[in-house]
Amino acid sequence: TAKHTTVGGLEQLCRCINRPALSEERVQCNAAWQVELKLETPWRHGSTHLVMSPLELMQRLAALVPRPSCT
Repeated sequence: TAKHTTVGGLEQLCRCINRPALSEERVQCNAAWQVELKLETPWRHGSTHLVMSPLELMQRLAALVPRPSCT
């Protein structure tokens, strides 16, 4: 797009594309083989982590990927 035609715009686009979806420091596997995702900010009711199966994590990450454009 025209927004990314400058050198600075291309650099910003490359940084965005190369950024990982999750920080490695925030994701762990517990003793029950469940994925623990540490929240950046605790929720109002006090939750600091989300716990889910590896499959559920993959489903949630896949839902964030946009569908390919048919143009």
